[in-house]
Formats: sequence, C-alpha cells, structure tokens
Amino acid sequence: MGRFKDMPADDNCPQISEEEANRIMQISLPIGNTVIMGSDSTSASGDAIIGTNISVSVNTSSKAEADSIIMD
Repeated sequence: MGRFKDMPADDNCPQISEEEANRIMQISLPIGNTVIMGSDSTSASGDAIIGTNISVSVNTSSKAEADSIIMD
C-alpha cells in the first residue's frame, strides 16, 4: 500500500492537502492468481462524486479470465 504522501516531490505535480496526503495512492490484494488493485482520488482529479470517486483495477493472467470475472 502506498499513500499520496509517500510519492516523491515533483515540480510537475500539484501540492496536495494534509488530508489528501493520507489517502491511498495504490493498494493491491492478491487472491490466488488474481490481483485486485485500488486507489483513492484527490482534488486534482476533479470533484468527487459518490460512486465515481474511486478507481479499481483487476489484473488477470488472460483475457478469458478477465471476461469471466466481468460476466459473473
């Protein structure tokens, strides 16, 4: 798990508030051969709207496996 405050300083990145610094930049949860990944959003991403203020990524070993997860 990495938080936004753990990101190295970069002149091209906007400053984030102390509250946003503690949000999760990246997290992963391995389940068998599948890894579920997630991240919080910050104000740099625009206004947060409940239901669209999170991102989730699921990595699988094949397209067929991904399709089976989505279709279930």
